[in-house]
Amino acid sequence: MTMDPVQAKRVIEGMLFVSGEPVSVKRLQDVLDGLEPQVVRALVQELHQAYLQHQHALRIQEVAGGYQLVTDPQLAPWMKRGFELPKADSLSKAALETIAVIA
Repeated sequence: MTMDPVQAKRVIEGMLFVSGEPVSVKRLQDVLDGLEPQVVRALVQELHQAYLQHQHALRIQEVAGGYQLVTDPQLAPWMKRGFELPKADSLSKAALETIAVIA
């Protein structure tokens, strides 16, 4: 079964999105009905260029012999702020009052 390039890019995007680790060209080939490695790499590059051209928050990065969907590094300050956990007091207000009374 031959897959058209638009559908193949959608499959690549989906694979990269759901994977928590880099996806190898071989793995993508297996899913894309054995497309040649250079075709898979070209499709990944086209998808990456589309993210850049349309100023999306996502990028495709080559990592550990595979490809991974990552956030644009320019967005790091916002991502950090968005995922920081609020700092909880180590003692409750009641515990602090008890310590104050004892002191």
